[in-house]
Amino acid sequence: MMVEFSVRLYSSGQVQIPKRIVEFEELWVGTPIEVRFWNGRRSIVFKSRVGVHFRFVIPSLELVGGRLKHGDVFKISLEKLDKS
Repeated sequence: MMVEFSVRLYSSGQVQIPKRIVEFEELWVGTPIEVRFWNGRRSIVFKSRVGVHFRFVIPSLELVGGRLKHGDVFKISLEKLDKS
């Protein structure tokens, strides 16, 4: 199930998943996820895993050339993937 929410971009390209979404979607540490967001020029889709403190990292190549900078708030869509 795809869920959409607003996040803040940390300086290291990390994004923290809100606690209510972690609990509702059961996104525990190590859970594979698919992330979608708009970087100002194009739609970005990539796969990641939920890390410590329920964060994941947006690859730096996806942030290059976009309008997103440290501290910006933007909307992302996140979908839990099968562990296989």
